[in-house]
Amino acid sequence: IRPEDLWDKPLLFSRQQKPGSALSVWMRREYEKLHIVGTYNLIYNAAQFARLGIGYALTLDKLIHAVPETGLCFRPLFPKLEADLSIVWKRYQVQSRAAAAFLEQLQKEIAEYQPEQP
Repeated sequence: IRPEDLWDKPLLFSRQQKPGSALSVWMRREYEKLHIVGTYNLIYNAAQFARLGIGYALTLDKLIHAVPETGLCFRPLFPKLEADLSIVWKRYQVQSRAAAAFLEQLQKEIAEYQPEQP
């Protein structure tokens, strides 16, 4: 999907997207000139609107289960657009066993992570 492919399409944007963000720069078009039909906080909700044909949800890959049976598909952007993400937590917060196990596993995965080489 190239920016010009989306200029006249009904779009569903994350509420986190703001003018000047990486996505708006990638789009090469001012927000006011795009056909944004809605914003979302949860991609699951936007995916349901997309499935119903209300608009095209722009999201990160692998956040929804986009297989033919769902009526959804994922198409990458070109040129490729990547996002930097952060995970934060309170350092001295007493955590539930589930939260502590999640954090421990996450730290283990990060320590072992080997990025793909181009």
